[in-house]
Parts: sequence; structure tokens; C-alpha cells
Amino acid sequence: MISSNKFPLLLIFIISCLLIACDSDSPTEDDTNNTNATWQTVFFDDFNRSNGLVGNNYYAVLYIPSVSVTDTLLITDNRIKLTGELYYAVMYAHAVTNDVIRISTKFTTSNADFINNSFGISAKASYSGTDNQMLTAYSGFVDASIDSFGIFKFTDGVMGEPVAAKSFDIKKNSAYTLRLTINQGVITLEITELPGGSSETVTFNESSTALTGTGISINGMLGAGDEVYFDDFKIEKFE
Repeated sequence: MISSNKFPLLLIFIISCLLIACDSDSPTEDDTNNTNATWQTVFFDDFNRSNGLVGNNYYAVLYIPSVSVTDTLLITDNRIKLTGELYYAVMYAHAVTNDVIRISTKFTTSNADFINNSFGISAKASYSGTDNQMLTAYSGFVDASIDSFGIFKFTDGVMGEPVAAKSFDIKKNSAYTLRLTINQGVITLEITELPGGSSETVTFNESSTALTGTGISINGMLGAGDEVYFDDFKIEKFE
């Protein structure tokens, strides 16, 4: 396991401050107790539409130090572009209640240097009843600045060290698919370089009661000179 003080501290800020307001591709039959189950798409967005606001399937919270908080998330040339010093949370606006789910997003880096470039996805998130701050979630994050990716568990409003992590070379001007699968108490995070590049997987076996929240989001942070794009956001269920 990779242990880095930098990685969890950055991600604690990303999630706890922003999420307000709202090794198997297929589960086994024993896990699902349904031999006829298949992966089904709950939601998919390739952002292939006119430049402008992303639409009402999302809540966005963008913290830009120079202008404070905004919710203006824009489509640019059929994908979402984020640039400059920024902390972001892009939340799917609908509850996903299935026990076995898979969330994936395509992230693309630019030619900019990696200053504080971290990106990822979160699922099974729950929120407080008073201020809608995220209390629990399973999260999969990449930190391009230190060539690492890992799974984090967020409980009681706190996230610590990754529960599973590996090194992975993150390159400039490159695309990666990040996929988080939650099969009840088995959480798997896979990163794949596109097209047809290297792939790595980490898995966390939950020893406590599995989280049951219904929130899903895309999260990350950028340094002043960083850029990232995301595309092909997909939520699937297995039933």
C-alpha cells in the first residue's frame, strides 16, 4: 500500500469542503443471488451537445479561490473542461439505490504540469440532514502529481489514508478510464490508459457493514496551472 500524507490531506479538502448541496468485471452469482443478472445502464452522459450549462442531472460545486464558490459547470467541445486553481464536486442529481453498481468516467490530462492535479469518483455517499455535507462514501482517486491511485473510505465526515493503493504513471496529454465497482462489501477500482494501454486494479474488502448511501459524484482538485477534462460518465447496476 502506498502511504502518502499529501494524498489523503488533499482529498479530505476536496470532499469534506465541496460535497455540499445537494478484481472482477462482473459480480459472482453468490454475491448477487441472481443467476440471470446483467449489467444495465442507469445513466450515461457523453456530453455531446451544444457548449453551455451541463444540465439538470447534476449539482456542481466549484470552489475557485479567487471568486469563492460557483455552480457554473460548462460543456466545452463535447466534454467538461476544468482549469486553473480549483476544487470541484459534480454530483449526480438522483439517488442510486442498487447494491451492486459500477461508475466510470474518462479523464484526460493536458500538456500542463501536474501541480495539484487529483481526480476521481465517489459512490454510496450519504449526507448530513442539516447542511448536506458528505458523511460516508467509497471513493476512487488518482493523484497525477505523485503517480498514484487508490480507494478511500469516508466515514463520520472523515477520510484518512487509502485503504488500497498502487503506483500508476499518469502522463500529460493522455486519457484514462477510472472505474469504481461496488459489489456490496467488495470495492474495486480500475484505471486504464486509453487507447488500449496499461491497466491496474486495487480492491478493498469491507470488514464492517457496507455503506448504503445513494449519492454518486465526480471530484477533484487542480493547481493554478493544471487542466483536466472528463467525459463518458456512466452509472450501471447489476440485476
